[in-house]
Amino acid sequence: MKQYIQPGADIHLIVTSVKEVKLTPVRDAFTHVFGRATVQGIGVQSSVAPQPVGFEAGFKGAGQRIETLRRQNAVRQEQAVVSIENFIAELVPDMWFDIAYIILQDPLNKIELHLFTQAVPIPIEYVYQARERTPTDYPLKSSGFLVTIGEILHAQLPFINPEDWHERVCGTSRREIIYNTVKSLAYMYRQRLSRQ
Repeated sequence: MKQYIQPGADIHLIVTSVKEVKLTPVRDAFTHVFGRATVQGIGVQSSVAPQPVGFEAGFKGAGQRIETLRRQNAVRQEQAVVSIENFIAELVPDMWFDIAYIILQDPLNKIELHLFTQAVPIPIEYVYQARERTPTDYPLKSSGFLVTIGEILHAQLPFINPEDWHERVCGTSRREIIYNTVKSLAYMYRQRLSRQ
């Protein structure tokens, strides 16, 4: 478990990941909106493919991570949790995009918020390569591909971080993309809390 603490925190959140690319933007966005925040990361797996394909796989992956933490009693049942699941989708024919689905669940205050990040275009040849490298008998094939778009890019351009290839493709890092969306999420959350 990785921990990020701001002294005298006003808010405490769990993120369903220990990856910097997710933790840092969540911590920074909530600190920006609330002034102070404690954000802890707990790594948890979902039962979707490493490269989720489609909105349903994105929803399922993010939601399962939260459910698993609660089922395993890794967090208190009333704990506010944020989960982020990147997935790819064909939004128009032959045009694929990477999108992150972000959910915040706060059972104590009966708040649940859902947002999507900006869609980052993916060259279609990378999607074809990920599909081709996924065996036909792969057990999670119904939810996506065995190989991620980041891994495909990293194999061709080793200097690219497979966790954050977005800047190379669209000029904005994955961290910035997540930060901008989570800042909106944090603002919406603060508004909902203030009405209670």
